[in-house]
Amino acid sequence: FPVEDTAGQEAKQQQIYRICIPGAVDFARRDYPSLIDEMLVSEIPPGLKFVLLGRTTNTDGKELIARIKGLGLEPYFSLFENFIPHRQFYDEVRKAWIVLPLVTPRCRDYKDYMEHKITGSFNLAYGFRQPMLMHDSFARTKIYRETSLFFPDGGLLRTIRQCMEHPTPLKAIKKSMAEKTDFRFDYQAEKYIGFIYWPPH
Repeated sequence: FPVEDTAGQEAKQQQIYRICIPGAVDFARRDYPSLIDEMLVSEIPPGLKFVLLGRTTNTDGKELIARIKGLGLEPYFSLFENFIPHRQFYDEVRKAWIVLPLVTPRCRDYKDYMEHKITGSFNLAYGFRQPMLMHDSFARTKIYRETSLFFPDGGLLRTIRQCMEHPTPLKAIKKSMAEKTDFRFDYQAEKYIGFIYWPPH
């Protein structure tokens, strides 16, 4: 993936904190309801923008967008209705302040993600060396501890505010990811190819 380390500077200059939630809207995979519920009862940090980086024209997407608009939360979201061209998709990830997989115990597929499944958000974060913000149940896994900050149930917005006010831990994770060989694209590509072709047929 092409990597340019300018996202943090852009966000600071513009005072816009773009949190990228990749993937078509899918309630089984991502806990949008908890996010919306929390936004209704907690103070929303200034400059916050959730980027729903995926198609929103499916049934779940239409339901989510209707709720966002009905509750007056649209200013806090960046929405895409149709297919997002690859260049634009990758540019949105590159510009992100944080990647938010939004997988919590309320998701139907949560157990699968804890045991054997991986969300594409992880690969995008690794490929672009972007820190993630994850539910604290994932903190037991070493690679997530090295690449993520964590929030408790009901504490997503509070954790986001803490990251805004005290950015040092987030910067440290980003710096570590930039220096780590494991997150280089050529290294990840080699691992992926090896996975496909091993054992030999």
